[in-house]
Amino acid sequence: MAEMLTPVFKENPSNQVVKANLAIAFFKLGNFEQARELITDDFTDSQVIAISRQLYNFDG
Repeated sequence: MAEMLTPVFKENPSNQVVKANLAIAFFKLGNFEQARELITDDFTDSQVIAISRQLYNFDG
């Protein structure tokens, strides 16, 4: 999923839907640093941690 979304995001970095989906894909793949770098301007560190925990707990 991240492989498909990354080029789309690079072509249009202002697309918030693609950005959010790419961040979720990175979180799900365990690429926390990439997800964090992607959304660092929109969320605090504590919010990023909370998001990653929620995604992890959602999958079980």
